[in-house]
Amino acid sequence: MLNSKHRVFLFTVYSLSLGGIQRVTSTIVNLLNELHFNVFILKYSLDNNLYQVKTGLLEHKITLFNIFLIKLVHKLGLLDFFNYSFLSYFVKKKNASVVVLGPESFFFVKNLKGAFPSLKIYLWMHNNFDIYKNNERYFGGRFDELVKNVSAADGIICLESYTALKWRQYNNNVVVIHNPVTIHEHENKADLDVHIISFTGRLLVEQKGLDYLVEIASRLPEGWRISVAGAGVDEDKFRELIDERNLADKFILRGALNGDDLTEHYLQSSIFVLTSRWEGFPLVTVEAMSLGLPVVAFGNPGLDEVTDHGKYGLLAKDGDVDDFVDKLMSLISDRDLREKYSGLSLERAKAFAPEVIIKDWEKILNS
Repeated sequence: MLNSKHRVFLFTVYSLSLGGIQRVTSTIVNLLNELHFNVFILKYSLDNNLYQVKTGLLEHKITLFNIFLIKLVHKLGLLDFFNYSFLSYFVKKKNASVVVLGPESFFFVKNLKGAFPSLKIYLWMHNNFDIYKNNERYFGGRFDELVKNVSAADGIICLESYTALKWRQYNNNVVVIHNPVTIHEHENKADLDVHIISFTGRLLVEQKGLDYLVEIASRLPEGWRISVAGAGVDEDKFRELIDERNLADKFILRGALNGDDLTEHYLQSSIFVLTSRWEGFPLVTVEAMSLGLPVVAFGNPGLDEVTDHGKYGLLAKDGDVDDFVDKLMSLISDRDLREKYSGLSLERAKAFAPEVIIKDWEKILNS
Protein backbone atom coordinates (compact mmCIF):
# COMPACT_ATOMS: atom_id res chain seq x y z
CA MET A 1 0.00 0.00 0.00
CA LEU A 2 1.20 3.52 -0.79
CA ASN A 3 2.06 5.59 2.28
CA SER A 4 0.16 8.76 3.15
CA LYS A 5 2.61 11.00 1.27
CA HIS A 6 1.80 9.30 -2.04
CA ARG A 7 -1.94 8.80 -1.61
CA VAL A 8 -4.58 11.46 -2.20
CA PHE A 9 -7.25 12.07 0.45
CA LEU A 10 -10.39 14.06 -0.31
CA PHE A 11 -12.91 15.38 2.24
CA THR A 12 -16.29 16.80 1.21
CA VAL A 13 -18.26 19.57 2.89
CA TYR A 14 -21.28 21.52 1.72
CA SER A 15 -19.86 24.90 2.71
CA LEU A 16 -17.19 26.58 4.81
CA SER A 17 -19.53 29.17 6.30
CA LEU A 18 -20.45 29.28 9.98
CA GLY A 19 -21.12 25.89 11.58
CA GLY A 20 -19.67 23.01 13.56
CA ILE A 21 -19.28 20.62 10.60
CA GLN A 22 -17.51 23.30 8.63
CA ARG A 23 -15.18 24.22 11.48
CA VAL A 24 -14.20 20.68 12.39
CA THR A 25 -13.74 19.56 8.77
CA SER A 26 -11.38 22.45 8.04
CA THR A 27 -9.53 21.79 11.31
CA ILE A 28 -8.97 18.08 10.58
CA VAL A 29 -7.89 18.75 6.99
CA ASN A 30 -5.43 21.41 8.14
CA LEU A 31 -3.98 19.08 10.79
CA LEU A 32 -3.52 16.31 8.23
CA ASN A 33 -1.84 18.77 5.90
CA GLU A 34 0.64 19.64 8.66
CA LEU A 35 1.43 15.92 8.89
CA HIS A 36 2.20 15.95 5.13
CA PHE A 37 -0.92 14.12 4.01
CA ASN A 38 -1.79 14.93 0.40
CA VAL A 39 -5.27 16.13 1.32
CA PHE A 40 -7.94 18.21 -0.37
CA ILE A 41 -11.28 19.57 0.75
CA LEU A 42 -14.10 19.75 -1.79
CA LYS A 43 -16.83 22.34 -1.20
CA TYR A 44 -20.13 22.35 -3.09
CA SER A 45 -21.73 25.71 -2.27
CA LEU A 46 -20.87 29.19 -3.47
CA ASP A 47 -21.02 30.59 0.09
CA ASN A 48 -18.15 32.73 1.34
CA ASN A 49 -15.51 30.83 3.31
CA LEU A 50 -15.34 31.67 7.01
CA TYR A 51 -12.79 28.99 7.89
CA GLN A 52 -9.30 29.01 6.45
CA VAL A 53 -8.07 25.94 4.59
CA LYS A 54 -4.30 25.61 4.37
CA THR A 55 -4.33 22.89 1.73
CA GLY A 56 -6.00 22.34 -1.63
CA LEU A 57 -9.54 23.72 -1.78
CA LEU A 58 -11.68 22.43 -4.63
CA GLU A 59 -14.67 24.69 -5.25
CA HIS A 60 -16.77 26.30 -7.94
CA LYS A 61 -15.60 29.65 -9.19
CA ILE A 62 -18.04 32.39 -8.20
CA THR A 63 -19.25 33.61 -11.58
CA LEU A 64 -22.63 34.82 -12.76
CA PHE A 65 -22.94 31.69 -14.87
CA ASN A 66 -22.26 29.35 -11.94
CA ILE A 67 -24.67 31.27 -9.71
CA PHE A 68 -27.35 30.89 -12.41
CA LEU A 69 -26.46 27.22 -12.98
CA ILE A 70 -26.71 26.22 -9.31
CA LYS A 71 -30.04 28.04 -8.95
CA LEU A 72 -31.27 26.18 -12.02
CA VAL A 73 -30.25 22.71 -10.80
CA HIS A 74 -31.91 23.49 -7.45
CA LYS A 75 -35.10 24.41 -9.27
CA LEU A 76 -34.99 21.29 -11.43
CA GLY A 77 -34.27 18.98 -8.50
CA LEU A 78 -30.92 17.94 -9.95
CA LEU A 79 -28.65 19.06 -7.13
CA ASP A 80 -27.52 15.54 -6.16
CA PHE A 81 -26.61 14.76 -9.77
CA PHE A 82 -24.78 18.07 -10.12
CA ASN A 83 -22.81 17.59 -6.89
CA TYR A 84 -21.98 13.96 -7.70
CA SER A 85 -20.61 15.03 -11.09
CA PHE A 86 -18.48 17.69 -9.40
CA LEU A 87 -17.14 15.17 -6.87
CA SER A 88 -16.46 12.36 -9.37
CA TYR A 89 -14.63 14.81 -11.64
CA PHE A 90 -12.13 15.63 -8.89
CA VAL A 91 -11.85 12.03 -7.68
CA LYS A 92 -10.65 11.18 -11.19
CA LYS A 93 -8.58 14.33 -11.74
CA LYS A 94 -6.72 14.04 -8.43
CA ASN A 95 -6.56 10.22 -8.58
CA ALA A 96 -7.96 10.09 -5.07
CA SER A 97 -7.27 7.00 -2.98
CA VAL A 98 -9.62 7.81 -0.09
CA VAL A 99 -12.69 10.03 0.21
CA VAL A 100 -14.36 11.04 3.47
CA LEU A 101 -17.91 12.04 2.69
CA GLY A 102 -19.91 14.54 4.70
CA PRO A 103 -23.74 14.30 4.98
CA GLU A 104 -24.33 16.09 1.68
CA SER A 105 -22.55 13.19 -0.11
CA PHE A 106 -23.85 10.12 1.73
CA PHE A 107 -25.97 8.95 -1.22
CA PHE A 108 -23.02 8.91 -3.62
CA VAL A 109 -21.31 5.80 -2.24
CA LYS A 110 -22.78 3.16 -4.55
CA ASN A 111 -22.18 5.26 -7.68
CA LEU A 112 -18.63 6.08 -6.63
CA LYS A 113 -17.93 2.40 -5.99
CA GLY A 114 -19.20 1.56 -9.46
CA ALA A 115 -17.10 4.24 -11.13
CA PHE A 116 -13.95 3.86 -8.98
CA PRO A 117 -13.76 0.27 -7.63
CA SER A 118 -10.44 0.78 -5.83
CA LEU A 119 -11.55 3.97 -4.07
CA LYS A 120 -11.86 3.75 -0.27
CA ILE A 121 -14.96 5.53 0.98
CA TYR A 122 -15.75 6.58 4.55
CA LEU A 123 -18.92 8.28 5.75
CA TRP A 124 -18.43 10.87 8.50
CA MET A 125 -21.58 10.82 10.63
CA HIS A 126 -21.81 14.28 12.15
CA ASN A 127 -25.12 13.75 13.90
CA ASN A 128 -27.01 11.37 16.15
CA PHE A 129 -28.25 8.11 14.56
CA ASP A 130 -31.84 8.61 15.71
CA ILE A 131 -31.98 12.08 14.20
CA TYR A 132 -30.65 10.87 10.86
CA LYS A 133 -33.17 8.02 10.87
CA ASN A 134 -36.32 9.75 12.10
CA ASN A 135 -36.07 13.48 11.40
CA GLU A 136 -37.43 14.55 8.01
CA ARG A 137 -35.00 17.48 7.93
CA TYR A 138 -32.19 14.94 7.67
CA PHE A 139 -32.70 11.46 6.17
CA GLY A 140 -35.99 10.37 7.73
CA GLY A 141 -37.65 10.03 4.34
CA ARG A 142 -34.70 8.29 2.67
CA PHE A 143 -33.33 6.09 5.44
CA ASP A 144 -33.56 2.80 3.51
CA GLU A 145 -31.55 4.37 0.70
CA LEU A 146 -29.03 5.71 3.22
CA VAL A 147 -28.59 2.22 4.72
CA LYS A 148 -27.71 0.80 1.29
CA ASN A 149 -24.95 3.39 0.92
CA VAL A 150 -23.75 2.86 4.50
CA SER A 151 -23.48 -0.88 3.84
CA ALA A 152 -21.48 -0.26 0.65
CA ALA A 153 -18.96 2.07 2.33
CA ASP A 154 -15.53 0.91 3.51
CA GLY A 155 -16.10 2.41 6.92
CA ILE A 156 -18.21 4.70 9.07
CA ILE A 157 -16.77 7.41 11.33
CA CYS A 158 -19.00 8.40 14.26
CA LEU A 159 -18.60 11.08 16.91
CA GLU A 160 -19.93 9.11 19.87
CA SER A 161 -20.49 5.55 21.04
CA TYR A 162 -24.31 5.35 20.91
CA THR A 163 -24.42 6.26 17.21
CA ALA A 164 -21.52 3.92 16.44
CA LEU A 165 -23.38 1.03 18.07
CA LYS A 166 -26.45 1.71 15.93
CA TRP A 167 -24.53 1.93 12.64
CA ARG A 168 -22.75 -1.37 13.34
CA GLN A 169 -26.04 -3.03 12.38
CA TYR A 170 -25.28 -2.03 8.78
CA ASN A 171 -21.48 -1.87 8.49
CA ASN A 172 -18.80 -3.90 10.27
CA ASN A 173 -16.13 -1.19 10.15
CA VAL A 174 -17.41 1.57 12.46
CA VAL A 175 -15.06 3.71 14.53
CA VAL A 176 -15.53 6.57 16.99
CA ILE A 177 -13.41 9.67 16.47
CA HIS A 178 -14.30 12.65 18.64
CA ASN A 179 -14.19 16.20 17.36
CA PRO A 180 -11.12 18.12 18.51
CA VAL A 181 -10.92 21.43 20.32
CA THR A 182 -10.91 23.96 17.50
CA ILE A 183 -9.93 27.13 19.36
CA HIS A 184 -6.33 27.95 20.12
CA GLU A 185 -4.89 27.25 23.55
CA HIS A 186 -5.15 30.29 25.79
CA GLU A 187 -3.13 31.17 28.87
CA ASN A 188 -6.18 32.70 30.56
CA LYS A 189 -9.16 30.77 31.87
CA ALA A 190 -12.80 31.70 32.32
CA ASP A 191 -13.62 34.30 34.96
CA LEU A 192 -15.61 32.33 37.51
CA ASP A 193 -16.65 35.51 39.36
CA VAL A 194 -18.64 37.21 36.60
CA HIS A 195 -22.41 36.82 36.59
CA ILE A 196 -22.59 35.90 32.91
CA ILE A 197 -23.58 32.51 31.50
CA SER A 198 -22.42 31.72 27.97
CA PHE A 199 -24.31 29.89 25.24
CA THR A 200 -22.93 29.20 21.74
CA GLY A 201 -24.74 27.71 18.78
CA ARG A 202 -26.71 28.25 15.62
CA LEU A 203 -30.00 29.99 16.28
CA LEU A 204 -32.34 27.08 15.56
CA VAL A 205 -35.20 27.00 18.03
CA GLU A 206 -36.05 23.30 17.87
CA GLN A 207 -32.61 21.70 17.72
CA LYS A 208 -30.79 24.10 20.03
CA GLY A 209 -33.66 24.34 22.50
CA LEU A 210 -33.84 28.13 22.39
CA ASP A 211 -37.33 27.97 23.90
CA TYR A 212 -35.77 26.15 26.85
CA LEU A 213 -33.05 28.81 27.04
CA VAL A 214 -35.62 31.60 27.29
CA GLU A 215 -37.48 29.76 30.05
CA ILE A 216 -34.22 29.22 31.94
CA ALA A 217 -33.37 32.92 31.59
CA SER A 218 -36.72 33.82 33.17
CA ARG A 219 -35.63 32.02 36.35
CA LEU A 220 -32.16 33.52 36.74
CA PRO A 221 -31.35 35.50 39.88
CA GLU A 222 -31.08 39.27 39.70
CA GLY A 223 -27.86 40.37 38.02
CA TRP A 224 -27.23 37.16 36.04
CA ARG A 225 -27.42 37.25 32.23
CA ILE A 226 -26.92 34.87 29.29
CA SER A 227 -24.44 35.83 26.57
CA VAL A 228 -25.41 34.23 23.24
CA ALA A 229 -22.91 33.76 20.41
CA GLY A 230 -24.53 32.56 17.22
CA ALA A 231 -26.62 33.31 14.16
CA GLY A 232 -29.18 31.34 12.22
CA VAL A 233 -32.46 31.19 10.39
CA ASP A 234 -34.50 31.40 13.62
CA GLU A 235 -32.90 34.59 14.92
CA ASP A 236 -36.10 36.63 14.55
CA LYS A 237 -38.12 33.87 16.20
CA PHE A 238 -35.64 33.74 19.08
CA ARG A 239 -35.91 37.50 19.58
CA GLU A 240 -39.69 37.20 19.59
CA LEU A 241 -39.52 34.55 22.33
CA ILE A 242 -37.34 36.88 24.39
CA ASP A 243 -39.60 39.88 23.83
CA GLU A 244 -42.77 37.90 24.64
CA ARG A 245 -41.34 37.23 28.10
CA ASN A 246 -39.89 40.76 28.53
CA LEU A 247 -36.44 39.25 29.04
CA ALA A 248 -34.28 41.52 26.88
CA ASP A 249 -32.31 42.54 29.99
CA LYS A 250 -31.39 38.89 30.60
CA PHE A 251 -29.65 38.38 27.24
CA ILE A 252 -26.56 39.70 25.50
CA LEU A 253 -26.90 38.81 21.80
CA ARG A 254 -23.42 38.89 20.28
CA GLY A 255 -24.13 37.43 16.84
CA ALA A 256 -21.84 34.97 15.09
CA LEU A 257 -18.35 34.92 16.58
CA ASN A 258 -15.13 33.28 15.49
CA GLY A 259 -11.46 33.28 16.47
CA ASP A 260 -10.41 35.59 19.30
CA ASP A 261 -13.91 37.05 19.62
CA LEU A 262 -15.33 33.60 20.33
CA THR A 263 -12.60 32.89 22.86
CA GLU A 264 -13.36 36.16 24.68
CA HIS A 265 -17.04 35.23 24.74
CA TYR A 266 -16.14 32.14 26.76
CA LEU A 267 -13.55 33.84 28.94
CA GLN A 268 -16.00 36.55 29.98
CA SER A 269 -18.43 34.05 31.49
CA SER A 270 -18.43 31.77 34.52
CA ILE A 271 -20.79 28.95 33.38
CA PHE A 272 -21.56 27.42 29.98
CA VAL A 273 -25.02 26.07 29.14
CA LEU A 274 -26.24 24.00 26.21
CA THR A 275 -29.98 23.47 25.85
CA SER A 276 -30.00 21.36 22.67
CA ARG A 277 -32.63 18.70 22.12
CA TRP A 278 -30.01 16.76 20.14
CA GLU A 279 -26.36 17.04 19.16
CA GLY A 280 -23.97 14.88 17.18
CA PHE A 281 -20.96 15.94 19.20
CA PRO A 282 -21.28 19.37 20.81
CA LEU A 283 -18.08 21.06 19.72
CA VAL A 284 -19.01 24.29 21.51
CA THR A 285 -19.12 22.40 24.81
CA VAL A 286 -15.60 21.09 24.26
CA GLU A 287 -14.46 24.63 23.44
CA ALA A 288 -16.00 25.97 26.64
CA MET A 289 -14.47 23.20 28.74
CA SER A 290 -11.02 23.86 27.27
CA LEU A 291 -11.21 27.35 28.79
CA GLY A 292 -12.29 26.08 32.19
CA LEU A 293 -16.02 26.68 32.07
CA PRO A 294 -18.32 24.48 34.17
CA VAL A 295 -21.00 22.94 31.95
CA VAL A 296 -24.74 22.42 32.39
CA ALA A 297 -26.63 20.65 29.60
CA PHE A 298 -29.45 18.26 28.86
CA GLY A 299 -28.41 14.62 28.70
CA ASN A 300 -28.23 13.08 25.23
CA PRO A 301 -25.68 10.76 23.55
CA GLY A 302 -23.42 13.63 22.45
CA LEU A 303 -23.31 15.26 25.89
CA ASP A 304 -22.98 11.87 27.57
CA GLU A 305 -19.83 11.30 25.54
CA VAL A 306 -18.32 14.74 26.18
CA THR A 307 -18.96 14.68 29.94
CA ASP A 308 -18.42 10.93 30.40
CA HIS A 309 -22.04 10.51 31.48
CA GLY A 310 -22.01 13.49 33.84
CA LYS A 311 -18.63 12.91 35.47
CA TYR A 312 -17.19 16.12 34.02
CA GLY A 313 -20.33 18.27 33.80
CA LEU A 314 -23.86 18.60 35.15
CA LEU A 315 -26.44 16.84 32.97
CA ALA A 316 -30.16 17.44 33.44
CA LYS A 317 -32.85 14.98 32.42
CA ASP A 318 -33.56 15.41 28.73
CA GLY A 319 -36.13 18.21 28.29
CA ASP A 320 -36.64 18.72 32.05
CA VAL A 321 -36.23 22.48 32.53
CA ASP A 322 -36.82 22.28 36.26
CA ASP A 323 -33.94 19.82 36.64
CA PHE A 324 -31.76 21.99 34.42
CA VAL A 325 -32.45 25.09 36.50
CA ASP A 326 -31.76 23.19 39.72
CA LYS A 327 -28.34 22.14 38.43
CA LEU A 328 -27.60 25.61 37.10
CA MET A 329 -28.58 27.21 40.41
CA SER A 330 -26.21 24.89 42.27
CA LEU A 331 -23.34 26.46 40.31
CA ILE A 332 -24.68 30.01 40.52
CA SER A 333 -24.99 29.81 44.31
CA ASP A 334 -21.66 28.07 44.99
CA ARG A 335 -18.40 29.56 43.75
CA ASP A 336 -16.44 26.57 45.10
CA LEU A 337 -18.60 24.22 43.03
CA ARG A 338 -17.87 26.32 39.95
CA GLU A 339 -14.17 25.97 40.73
CA LYS A 340 -14.53 22.20 41.06
CA TYR A 341 -16.27 21.78 37.71
CA SER A 342 -13.89 24.24 36.06
CA GLY A 343 -11.04 21.92 36.97
CA LEU A 344 -12.96 18.90 35.72
CA SER A 345 -13.65 20.68 32.42
CA LEU A 346 -9.97 21.43 31.91
CA GLU A 347 -9.08 17.82 32.69
CA ARG A 348 -11.66 16.41 30.29
CA ALA A 349 -10.74 18.79 27.47
CA LYS A 350 -7.28 17.19 27.27
CA ALA A 351 -8.91 14.10 25.73
CA PHE A 352 -10.06 16.25 22.80
CA ALA A 353 -6.76 18.02 22.11
CA PRO A 354 -6.01 18.18 18.36
CA GLU A 355 -2.78 16.21 18.76
CA VAL A 356 -4.78 13.40 20.41
CA ILE A 357 -7.66 13.30 17.93
CA ILE A 358 -5.51 13.48 14.79
CA LYS A 359 -3.81 10.20 15.77
CA ASP A 360 -7.18 8.47 15.35
CA TRP A 361 -7.53 9.99 11.89
CA GLU A 362 -4.01 8.91 10.94
CA LYS A 363 -4.81 5.36 12.00
CA ILE A 364 -7.95 5.01 9.92
CA LEU A 365 -6.62 6.80 6.84
CA ASN A 366 -3.47 4.69 6.82
CA SER A 367 -5.36 1.42 7.29
